[in-house]
Amino acid sequence: MRILYMSPSDSAQQGNLLTRAMRKHLGWDAKNYVSMTSYLEYEYDWLEGKNVDEKTIEEFAKGADYFIFQDQYVGEKSSIYKYVNNSNSCIHGLGTPLRATLDRRLARQLRFWDLITPVPCDPTITPHLLCSAPHEALIVNTTDMDKLLQGVEKNDEITAGCAVTEFKLPGVKIIKEQVETMGIKFEHLVNLPWKECIKKKAEWDIVIDPSSIDTSLSMNPLEAIYSNQIAVGNYSSWCFANHPELDRWVFSFNPDMGIYKLKFETAMEMAINAARVMRLDTKGVRKEKKMMKEFILREYGEMKSACAWSYWIQWALAGGAKAGLTRK
Repeated sequence: MRILYMSPSDSAQQGNLLTRAMRKHLGWDAKNYVSMTSYLEYEYDWLEGKNVDEKTIEEFAKGADYFIFQDQYVGEKSSIYKYVNNSNSCIHGLGTPLRATLDRRLARQLRFWDLITPVPCDPTITPHLLCSAPHEALIVNTTDMDKLLQGVEKNDEITAGCAVTEFKLPGVKIIKEQVETMGIKFEHLVNLPWKECIKKKAEWDIVIDPSSIDTSLSMNPLEAIYSNQIAVGNYSSWCFANHPELDRWVFSFNPDMGIYKLKFETAMEMAINAARVMRLDTKGVRKEKKMMKEFILREYGEMKSACAWSYWIQWALAGGAKAGLTRK
């Protein structure tokens, strides 16, 4: 199978991770094509205007079996678009560009049978669409994390931290004051490349998502779980409905948690207590740490995701949801 994955800047490096997994585990000819890069310095196969020309892209697209577009159909004015239709393509829903056009996308799903594979644990996207992916369409980069985490040790004292972009800094200031009043060391990282960020965050015990806007299960808590850390954030109860076991390692102060809702201070107290336990070298803690890594590999591992996508693409190429209603 030949797969072309296209994205503006590859949110959460999902295009790179998915195409890499398809090549490694399925033997497919899969390529990730991005329009731009960011300070995160994610890897890519092809970068527009740098290591590939339009003729090469068009030749690859001409023989492609399936196209995956991140958040929106991009390149509609390019020469490759003549090979794309709603039977051989889908939108991989991950973030803001899709959220901004949910009503239009839903209308196209109803009228033209467009396929969208969003992340199940994102309450700002998934409940609002006719979702066509029954699997976690998200990969945690455990392969590179295993290498990056080698030799990294926790700080001497319990530490909580945030890794954010510049526009979230006002929220970080408030979090910093609240955390430090609890007698806990606080650090924050701003606009750091992903690999450096992973190594630095590994020194912490608690990873905090400071924004009250981000209610989905982002890469921050998932990477924290794989790194044997505790996560605190404004995560929706929708996330826990998909994975109830998350409440062992993730504490939410989102009001929609209902009877399970916590104040930020309470969520932090619970996270601090859990972090202290995680520092113990006991049989029970070692078992818990193993369980955390196994959860990520089972639900968000590259091999599981590649295999799930492979079956899903066969379903899509056979007509998808439309075929299910029209086939006799």
